[in-house]
Amino acid sequence: MDPAELTAALQSSLLNQPDIWTDLNVDDLTRLYDSEITSILDRTVPVRTVRYRRRPSDPWFDEKCRMEKRRVRSLERECRKADPSRASAATAAWMERCRAYLDLLRLKRESFWTAKVDSEKSRPYQLWQSIESLMGRGSIPCPAGVSASDFHRFFDEKVADVRASTSSAPPPTFTGVRYTALSY
Repeated sequence: MDPAELTAALQSSLLNQPDIWTDLNVDDLTRLYDSEITSILDRTVPVRTVRYRRRPSDPWFDEKCRMEKRRVRSLERECRKADPSRASAATAAWMERCRAYLDLLRLKRESFWTAKVDSEKSRPYQLWQSIESLMGRGSIPCPAGVSASDFHRFFDEKVADVRASTSSAPPPTFTGVRYTALSY
């Protein structure tokens, strides 16, 4: 959104013309405000559709994992905001919590799948289904709208764009490394 465009639109709108307001009651003023703001925002910030695909959570990711993840993110934010005198301590605390979080995830994942395999070892079909889900088989395939030629064209265009943006760059320079033969 361009702030100057928004300001200009507000100044030229009916909201900036008090002589029009005199004949309106509270309900009409509210409708005028809503319609003008909606109209201005539709022009300056057009609506766009965004697809949001929910990904199912891992079966072993429980409330304890969520809480630990929140703590890690909170420490990360503190680390980014910390003044230089405290940055080192904040970074150390964040990294320590990251390691603990990763250890917790590994422990939860391993214990979940160990228990799952142990409980299903007498039922081979069910065990095979669990292994299939672990391997990611049976998951939702790529959308049908993406063909192999579209995929190929995307990367061709990407490579062409990179070449075009670097075409005026000087050629790379390389420095030699002195070779020393090792004797054993």
